[in-house]
Amino acid sequence: MAKTLTTLLQEVRNLLGDLTPTYTFSDAQLTDFINQAIRDLSQHFPRQVEYTLSTTAGVHTYDLEITHTAILSCEYPAGAEPPQYLTRRAFTHKDFWLFDDTYDFIKPADSDSLNPPQLVISASPAASETITLWLNAEHEELSAGADVCTVLERYLHLIGLFARWKCWQELSTTEGMNPSPLTTLAFTVEINAARAEKSYRNALQSSQQAENESGQIGWKMDRFDGGY
Repeated sequence: MAKTLTTLLQEVRNLLGDLTPTYTFSDAQLTDFINQAIRDLSQHFPRQVEYTLSTTAGVHTYDLEITHTAILSCEYPAGAEPPQYLTRRAFTHKDFWLFDDTYDFIKPADSDSLNPPQLVISASPAASETITLWLNAEHEELSAGADVCTVLERYLHLIGLFARWKCWQELSTTEGMNPSPLTTLAFTVEINAARAEKSYRNALQSSQQAENESGQIGWKMDRFDGGY
């Protein structure tokens, strides 16, 4: 079941034991840490979404959303039976424009909405045809309590572990900015921050391994394979 920001905040507080007003960490702080976790998890477990584009006659390049990070498949023209998928090739390749069955994905290195990711197709389309894409996309950040987190439920525990790590980092930074004779040489909070980071990264690695173990592997025969 998808969880809201309100639910995630309570789960993080439960993990921290920060349950009694006035809290050590405000809702605003924890929301920031939760969104940092979502941004980090988007790199490892992105959303997979379907996205459609309507073509313009003779136009080869189409803007995508700034949150789109990779194209998994490009069906064009959509609706054919059987489906027709384009093959990815760099649009700078000398053969790209010679055939009508290739595409490329151009991903900018900044978050400027005026410089979005782009799809380039080698075909010269007619007007109002449809391109259907399967994409990797970032998970949406949360702001209102009712906002629903799109991270899969089996990874939601990672959000709490990430937030715990960031809470210990915040405490360590605060201690470092306001040292006292009792804490200057102990570094206890910094050690706890390092342990919390290790706990998060170990759990992340375990989740990645579990995901990889259940993944599909494609096999393509070459000329050295015998017939069966």
